[in-house]
Amino acid sequence: MLNCSDKEFTKSIMAFIKYTKQEEMDIGYPIGGLIRQKQIEAADYWNYSHFYMRVDQLMVEEPFIKKAGKYVIAYHKGSYMTIQDTYEEINAYLNENGYSICGDSFEEYVMDEVSVSGEENYVTKIMIQVEEK
Repeated sequence: MLNCSDKEFTKSIMAFIKYTKQEEMDIGYPIGGLIRQKQIEAADYWNYSHFYMRVDQLMVEEPFIKKAGKYVIAYHKGSYMTIQDTYEEINAYLNENGYSICGDSFEEYVMDEVSVSGEENYVTKIMIQVEEK
């Protein structure tokens, strides 16, 4: 789902939720989006490759399992249009503490337009796999 508008993003999320209901999956919360490592390294924080949700592994034939390892975790509060600020803070923290990114970014929508009023109150949990330099 690269290079899509906000409207296309919303349509994609709704299609994802519709699919899970058609497949009779219990919707696991939170719903999230995956951004590939190469996108993060290019400072392109708005292009998701996949959406995901947590489910019982027995519910799907080929589950995607997040790799074990060290993750940097940050919470972004505010509009998705300002999420690059939090990614820049993550990068600064990693550089100062001798870490580098070695995996994809998992964003989980803790508080979104469904649960709060106003973009300034959105909360996104960002998790990126890291390793020591």
